[in-house]
Amino acid sequence: MKRKAAAGLVGVKSSIFHRRSLRQRFRSALSSTCVLLPPLAANHLPSSIEAVILDRSQDTKEPVLRTVSAIAIGLWQHQDLNALSRYFSYLEDQIVALLIAVACRDALSPKSAIAEIEDFLSDRFRWSSDRQDEIALLSHQLDLVRTLVDRGASGAIAQSALISSSQDDRAMNGKINIAYGLYCWLSTPYNWQLAVSRAQQVRPELGVAIGAIAAAHNGNLPPGDTGAIETGTILGDRLLAAWAGVINWQHPDPDFYATITAPDILGKRF
Repeated sequence: MKRKAAAGLVGVKSSIFHRRSLRQRFRSALSSTCVLLPPLAANHLPSSIEAVILDRSQDTKEPVLRTVSAIAIGLWQHQDLNALSRYFSYLEDQIVALLIAVACRDALSPKSAIAEIEDFLSDRFRWSSDRQDEIALLSHQLDLVRTLVDRGASGAIAQSALISSSQDDRAMNGKINIAYGLYCWLSTPYNWQLAVSRAQQVRPELGVAIGAIAAAHNGNLPPGDTGAIETGTILGDRLLAAWAGVINWQHPDPDFYATITAPDILGKRF
């Protein structure tokens, strides 16, 4: 497997020109999710957020709900990457949660994202012999994504290379979908709309996942329905308040953010 050294998950800061507060990343990721979710799935978002906070099981095979759960868990567990593995059965969901978590640590770089995913999977599944074939398949797809992005391959070429030739193999689809989604983001990491629109062409939930990753990375509220963005902002504050230990996280005081960012060693990250 072709590997490039990762920049490291801890202590590596993003460019000062793209640095955002933790609050901005929470709000942006969940606002993006609200904007892109179909109405029925959007109705489940508050309960999915609450389930993460209260550590309730969300075992589901429904792709859209799995994606929502991965986004929320990535935000919630961003300080403990080792905890991510216990939540997921699907590797593609772990990748979504991982990248959002690393973005919240102000350490996500498009140039090293593939290497960081490979390092994470290698560390977590080194001794899992029953998943080695699955890991090998995903690693092959990630290497292909890296090559396509480095060569500036077009979306049509990437779609043909990553998807078209393997549509008949249903067992591969999840790995291939997330690989193509990563290509969409990594080839245009600062253009939320373009990354999302291309990923949505494959599957709606892939657009949701890539939109949340891009929004968490950039820390900018996405364009879209103002009501959906307002809901995402409220849910972002609710999740952040619970993460910070605010007792009444369901209805946090408007000044809660100023309180938890009082000058101290943690406040510098918020």
